Amino acid sequence: MDPLKFRELLRRIEWKNLALLAVAVALLAAYFKLFIITALIASVIAASLLVQKFQLRLFGFETVTFSTVIMGVAYGPVIGGIFGMAMVLVSLVISGYFGIYYLWIIPEYAVAAYLASQWYGGDILSVGLNITIILQVANIVLTYFFDRYSFFQHIVYSATNIVFNFAAFALFGPVLVGILK
Repeated sequence: MDPLKFRELLRRIEWKNLALLAVAVALLAAYFKLFIITALIASVIAASLLVQKFQLRLFGFETVTFSTVIMGVAYGPVIGGIFGMAMVLVSLVISGYFGIYYLWIIPEYAVAAYLASQWYGGDILSVGLNITIILQVANIVLTYFFDRYSFFQHIVYSATNIVFNFAAFALFGPVLVGILK
C-alpha cells in the first residue's frame, strides 16, 4: 500500500470509535458464555410469546427442552435442573398454558437436566432426541390419565415437538455444547 494513502487512512479513523469497538469485542469475548446463556433464555421467551400471540399451542414449538439439555450437559444436573424448571415455568405462563400438567411438567425438566448430564458422551443429538422422546412419552401417558380431553391434542404437540427438537439439536446443539462446556 502506498505510504501516503496509508497515512490518509490513519487520519480518517476515529480512534474513539475504534477504542469502543475494541472494548466491546473484549467484553463479548470475556462474557461470551453469559451471552449464549442469555440467548437461550431469550429463545425460550421469544418462542413462548410466539405461541401465545399466534395461538400455536397445538404445535410443539418450544425451546425449553433444548435449552435445558444444553445447560444440563454444560453445567451439570443442579444448574441445568434449576434453569429448566425456571424456564418451563416462564414458558408455560407466557404461552398461556394452565392446568394440572404443571404438576409433572416442571419436575420433568429437572430430570431432563440430570439425564443430559449423565448420558452425554459427545453426541448431543442422540442425548437431546432421547430425552425429548422420554419427556413426550411421559407427557402423553400422564395426559391420558389426568386430562383425557387434551390427549389427542397432545399427540400432535408431541410429534411436532420431537421434530422441532431434532432440528434444534442437529443444527445448534454441537456448537452450543462446544462453546459452553
